[in-house]
Amino acid sequence: MKKVLFMRILNALFIVATMISIFIIYKKIDTNGSFVFLAGYVFFTFFMLISVFFVTLINARKSKWVHVRKSILRFIILFIVFSISNYAFDFFIRPEKIDLLRNFSTSLGFSFGIAFFDITYSKELKR
Repeated sequence: MKKVLFMRILNALFIVATMISIFIIYKKIDTNGSFVFLAGYVFFTFFMLISVFFVTLINARKSKWVHVRKSILRFIILFIVFSISNYAFDFFIRPEKIDLLRNFSTSLGFSFGIAFFDITYSKELKR
């Protein structure tokens, strides 16, 4: 129960900090305090990415193998679909600026988030 509450608080704090950061950047607020806040936000974002990755790994070890296998298969299929569609859009819309590293990193993030969301935040799969 404490872990779930802690993650909910971190997620809520992350959403609020994202909104404040977008406001600071949009309004071009250039003060020392805004720089410190944005630097802290970057550190907090990195911490959130690492913690979500480790929570997913820990929950995957506690989950049934059938659910983990389905999520891995869904991840692979989504990664291939997102990569191909991202490359196709770049090829047709702006063929002079095709960036494979950007395409694959975006596809990796989206497919990981969609495929393993249930393992990261679900309580039912742990049994």
